[in-house]
Amino acid sequence: MTEVLANVFGVKPQNAIYLPDAPYAVRLNCQAGQLALNETDLLGTEAEISVIKVSRYFGSLGRTRNTAWMQMFYIPAPSCTVLPSNTVCVSYIKTRSLSALQQTVIRLVGKGVNPAEGIFKVSFLRHSNGDRNYASVKFDWRERKGKPEQDQLQQIITFIESRPQLIDLDGTREMMCVDQMTSLLVQQMVDLARIEPDLTIAEILQELVPNQPAAELPTR
Repeated sequence: MTEVLANVFGVKPQNAIYLPDAPYAVRLNCQAGQLALNETDLLGTEAEISVIKVSRYFGSLGRTRNTAWMQMFYIPAPSCTVLPSNTVCVSYIKTRSLSALQQTVIRLVGKGVNPAEGIFKVSFLRHSNGDRNYASVKFDWRERKGKPEQDQLQQIITFIESRPQLIDLDGTREMMCVDQMTSLLVQQMVDLARIEPDLTIAEILQELVPNQPAAELPTR
């Protein structure tokens, strides 16, 4: 009976990384200072993860319109109890949180360390600006320790070598990947969007790159 029903939603593989049809979407809620699934389903203030892919995006997500984002795919570390184990998750960060991750990565790479081989601890740092109280995401890093974490690293390597399709159609439906664009152009897109918030992504690009045929402009 169990084998018959296994085909309804699929089965999580044993001792391997699980990639659902859609990655497990986790909000890094900087208003609440918690990881969350939605406005009311809060998961806690910290989690340890293994980052497996990052990409730069421009566009809109939730109430935040036309800004620069980093899409981050990751696997919960064995110590993490608030996220599904060995399952591909996805989150998006921007502004101060994005800078915090980039600074941590640059510091590690500068020391000859590969950040993807270790564990990131995601937590929240509170800030106060007048009447405004908010948080940004903090990224601490450590080397792996113990057999469960080393075993998971081998599972992640095997998973990446299989060339999985790491996409999040729902999260990026109003975004465009800008990995191939210069940082200057992305910042110009953000600046123009602030001045003319009603422009679409394609219109913003056409304003900034007028000689590029519209048919050749990226749409995601």
